[in-house]
Amino acid sequence: MRYHVVDVFTTTPLEGNALGVFPDASALDDARMQRIARELNLSETTFVLPAESSAEATRVRIFTPTSELPFAGHPTIGTAYILRRLGAVPHKARHFVLNENVGPVPIRVDAGDDPILWLTTPPIRKLGEFNRERCARALSLTPNRLAPGVPCEVLSAGTAIAFVALRDAAAVDEAEIDTATLMGL
Repeated sequence: MRYHVVDVFTTTPLEGNALGVFPDASALDDARMQRIARELNLSETTFVLPAESSAEATRVRIFTPTSELPFAGHPTIGTAYILRRLGAVPHKARHFVLNENVGPVPIRVDAGDDPILWLTTPPIRKLGEFNRERCARALSLTPNRLAPGVPCEVLSAGTAIAFVALRDAAAVDEAEIDTATLMGL
């Protein structure tokens, strides 16, 4: 089975963020995709599947070595780049869509000798807020080290991420994750 390793966010080989791309994963089941991603041990590996109907976009599934993700930026850009290089997307197309678990992800191509690909992030949803004192404790900080007036919150554009704004660079340097407290948030 053919696959590509592409260095995303760089023009220099063996730099950037490495990504495994399987441009035809139609013969693979979920378990095999997960095993392959674990074997490659890159931050993400993508598997391209045919569209489920002629009205739909090419399907892309994103796996880390341990789980499947609904969306991630660098795998989307890297997969779009490979599909374009392989001719799976018409070379002159300036817009196309990849269908990921989060839903359709529009891609824009700025043409040139070395085209730049852009994606439109899925809508960001606020999933919740953390108590500021507990959030500070999870970072081994006092609450006054958090940025004033900015909530500790969980946002998602496909993958939930906790956002905590700290007062300054010194607070970032001081922060040490207390895993037990963090997991209890």
